[in-house]
Amino acid sequence: MRNLLIISLLCFICSPVFGQIRGNVKKKPQTYSQKTPTKKRAKRGIDRSKLRAGLGADLALFIGDGGGVGLGGTARVEYSLNNQLTVTATTGFIPYLNKFEGGLIPLQAGLKFYFQKNIYALGQAGLHIYTGGDGATRVSLGAGAGYEIPLQRGMTLDLGARFQLIDGLNYLGFRGGILFPLSR
Repeated sequence: MRNLLIISLLCFICSPVFGQIRGNVKKKPQTYSQKTPTKKRAKRGIDRSKLRAGLGADLALFIGDGGGVGLGGTARVEYSLNNQLTVTATTGFIPYLNKFEGGLIPLQAGLKFYFQKNIYALGQAGLHIYTGGDGATRVSLGAGAGYEIPLQRGMTLDLGARFQLIDGLNYLGFRGGILFPLSR
């Protein structure tokens, strides 16, 4: 069952990527008289004007038998698909401050949906790697909301809260970070 969940999760995350791949179709060569004027083709690859990256501080309040607190940092990359939808990738390290040794390394992909210009809902799925105890890797799901405050030079202060579901160690997470554009 666990393997089926991991495979389903990976298919869900990767399906937008595979939907963008186009096969090379060979066309019959045209003679000079058959050629028509063509429009300029768009450059292939990532549009850097839609790409942002950032660093943030994460506070984790662990829920359940273990309890406890974690405080660490994360890095996030975002790519805007349109005005309302953004793809995210997040990783970092959140060490335990009490009761446990080690910490968590989140590896997650997600989507931000903007209700208004600066208010968003966030959904994430991926893995959390335990660095203490059994060193297990567990599937994780997260849901939350946030608010972005525009700063100078295209930078944004990103404040968010989320509930993170991990097998055996759920937590309520708070993140404050700075996002900056990667375009020139």
